[in-house]
Amino acid sequence: MNSEQSECSLGGVTEQDRDSITGIRFSIGGFPEGYTYITIEKEEDGALVRVQQMPIRGDSIDDRRIPLPEWQELVDALYSRLYLHEWKDKYVDPHILDGTQWHLDIILTGDRTISYLGCNAYPPQWGELSEILGNIAGKPDVIIR
Repeated sequence: MNSEQSECSLGGVTEQDRDSITGIRFSIGGFPEGYTYITIEKEEDGALVRVQQMPIRGDSIDDRRIPLPEWQELVDALYSRLYLHEWKDKYVDPHILDGTQWHLDIILTGDRTISYLGCNAYPPQWGELSEILGNIAGKPDVIIR
């Protein structure tokens, strides 16, 4: 097996293709808490982070820019700490009718998207994902669950 074949895969994208990630979209919520949406769009010199909460809870969260090294740390964390390439595409607890739904999209070049979702069930690294996205959003407790 050569080195290209031994690379980890993220939905058909190898670790060598980390630069092909152009954005991250995340949402979480349910009734009656509402939803939180986090969108991170890569830019030439970093990334733009937008957070929306519906209904609005507390102070609004301003858009913020993160520098390129912080964007690269985020992408690295998806592979090396969260093992996103090993996640199932769905996590569902069929025994709970209401509750919390979440959705994570990894946006790639060429209009490709890799999606993960859940309903009252979560991957093993969920706590770390919540912490990472909360810190990127500039409000560590922004992720509800």
